[in-house]
Amino acid sequence: MSQPPPPPNQPPSGGFGGPQDPSYGYPQQPGGPPSPPPGPPTGPPPSGGYGYPQTPPGGGYGYPQTPPPGQPTGPNPYAGGPGPYGQQPTTPMQQAPGGPQPGNNNKKILMVCAAVVAVAVIAVGTVFVVTKDDGDSQADKPGQSEPKGGDPDAGGDEPPSTVPKQDSDAEIAWEAPVPKGFEGELSKQAHGVLFSGGNIVKYEPDGLVAYNIKTGKPDWKEKFIRGDSCSMASTSSGGKTLVQWGAKCEKVMGFDITKGKKLWEKDLPSRETSDLPNADYAHLAVSGDLAGMSWTGGRVGYRLSDGKELWSSTEAGCSDQGYAGGENFIVLHQCLLGTDGKLRKFDQKGEQTAEWKVPKGVEVKRVFSTSPLVVGLSPQGLSSKLNNIAVLDEETLKLKKRIKIDPERYRITCQPSHALDSCQNAVVDKDSGMIMLETETYDGKERSTNAVSGFNLETGKMVWTAEPSVEGRTNPVGMHDGKLLTLEQGNYDGGGGVMSLDPKKGGTPKQVLEFSADEREKARDTYSNALYWADNTLFLVNTRLPSRIDDRTTWLVAIR
Repeated sequence: MSQPPPPPNQPPSGGFGGPQDPSYGYPQQPGGPPSPPPGPPTGPPPSGGYGYPQTPPGGGYGYPQTPPPGQPTGPNPYAGGPGPYGQQPTTPMQQAPGGPQPGNNNKKILMVCAAVVAVAVIAVGTVFVVTKDDGDSQADKPGQSEPKGGDPDAGGDEPPSTVPKQDSDAEIAWEAPVPKGFEGELSKQAHGVLFSGGNIVKYEPDGLVAYNIKTGKPDWKEKFIRGDSCSMASTSSGGKTLVQWGAKCEKVMGFDITKGKKLWEKDLPSRETSDLPNADYAHLAVSGDLAGMSWTGGRVGYRLSDGKELWSSTEAGCSDQGYAGGENFIVLHQCLLGTDGKLRKFDQKGEQTAEWKVPKGVEVKRVFSTSPLVVGLSPQGLSSKLNNIAVLDEETLKLKKRIKIDPERYRITCQPSHALDSCQNAVVDKDSGMIMLETETYDGKERSTNAVSGFNLETGKMVWTAEPSVEGRTNPVGMHDGKLLTLEQGNYDGGGGVMSLDPKKGGTPKQVLEFSADEREKARDTYSNALYWADNTLFLVNTRLPSRIDDRTTWLVAIR
């Protein structure tokens, strides 16, 4: 099918020391015009609309920061060209201490989530082909593959499979109302959705609620005080997860989402016993029986089953800045202003088994998958946009491949926006060895549109780009039955629905669910959506309470 016109000076996938175009927010190379940003939408977007960008809150980890004085200048293989924040070129990192962990049967998660505005969930996959150790060389001989990674006790829970398959004509199956007393409270955030048994479990402003996927009726509800920025881990294991709560988000609990039962609860560690932390911008992660949380004032790890504390620190300076869970437990450790970054792997005892030293001048901003281990990088300093994707060996954390991406061409959204591992519109599939990214919008023949591109994790090359079946927004959702699911928003003339693509070849999208005007309108009217797919059902979930009067009942919508 036709491909969208790339911006001028579209960068190739390059090696470690190859020249690169200037990155977003950095000075341009002299002697040539800068690459223009993508064109604005030509059609009238809905206010606060489904599938359109929102401004993230300021501050906290993962936002642009002022670089420290006295940094050396010079080109960097990850940075966007020369400038005051550039660094000298570095060589590939050597293998860190630690060895392989026992293999496990990786679980393919059917539940996936895609950003339509700002949304949240981690994409997890299953086996892929290894490359040579230098991260830039050609792939090894076909058929060579790495051992299955991860801890045998780690991994996430699979979503349920209880609802019979429906025909392609989509219908709104049920809706859940906004909790009473919270209508129109725009400041209230509501991040966090998990699946257990036949339920979708949502973290609401006043506690956890499990909705029956088939009927939409609440199966159980656990009420407790939740501050505006409290979070929940994006994965569970054995039906158990980690939940942050309290008026100032100063508490944490282990929770069994299968039974709707609290396992244990504790106060987060603080510098003084009388000083309750205001734990903003928290990262919660679960992998097997290991759970961890990092926030602006500290970090702590627990044994999930009984709450035994495995590590704790409230020291400033160099510290754990973020956690990612799933098949492996990954730790981002770095110093102030994003310097001296290290990516580490922990075993089920909370002990480090491997480490990758992040090259100078570079920050790890996102973890797209922990098996395979795929992370997003950006230059240190002013830019928060990603310009490189690194593929690491999930046992040794040694760099295998670096994929350069144009920060002006690809759009990556995470919910909450500071989260390390909650970027749902960047889908990693281990079976095909691919990562799928959403492009920014550009002018189509009649209206604004965009596309989805697939990159091979072994070669680093972009393999395909697929446009939607009708002009309008399209977003990668996740993997289901070996196919990439995408959401097409459609436009005011029609179209819209859930489509499928071959992750290796792309091609023409095939329809899974076809939206009518009602589904398109419901999607647009939802203030901000997280998108999930489970039990042949599409879930549109508000991650922030709606403010408009006519949206006050739109909280969770099931379409199938």
